[in-house]
Formats: sequence, structure tokens, C-alpha cells
Amino acid sequence: MNNNDLTLNEFKEEIINEIEKRKNDGILETENAEFLIKLINNADTKDDVLKLSILGTTYKRTGFHFDVRLEKNDGKTINYLKYNSDLSFNCADRGGGNS
Repeated sequence: MNNNDLTLNEFKEEIINEIEKRKNDGILETENAEFLIKLINNADTKDDVLKLSILGTTYKRTGFHFDVRLEKNDGKTINYLKYNSDLSFNCADRGGGNS
């Protein structure tokens, strides 16, 4: 059955089931999944539902890959990466000859 054959509510249910599956598989954070579901439940058209679902079901390759989840803290501190000279470089140090 394609999307055109489904009613708006059936389409919402199908998309919400997919978001729930991604949440249960650990792909989506619970808070993000719940927020997407609220937005989808309030959508007025299938097009809006589809656009909202894309937020939770697509991946962009950025070149850098970090942990999916941010560390939770006491809300009063900022997490940061520590400098590691073995893993770091300075573009000025890379050479290239003409300084």
C-alpha cells in the first residue's frame, strides 16, 4: 500500500510506529522521538507528516562522527574535549614549503 492509499491518521500511525521502532532500537533518543510524535500528531497534511518524519529517519554524513548522545551533567558545567598532543596538529606545522 502506498502513502496515497492511506488516510492521514493511518499515515501518521505508520510513521509513528517507525519512530517508535527507531527509539526502541536506540537510534533515536526518547525525548526526540516523543517530540517528533507530538509534532506528527498535530500535523494537518500528509506532506507535513512526511517532512517531520524526515527529521527522525534520515542521516547526514558530516565527515566527523561523534557519540550520538551528549553526556548528561548537573546542568551547571560544560563538557569539553581535553587536548591530546598525540592526536592534535596545527595547520601551520604541516609544512608545505613556502613560509
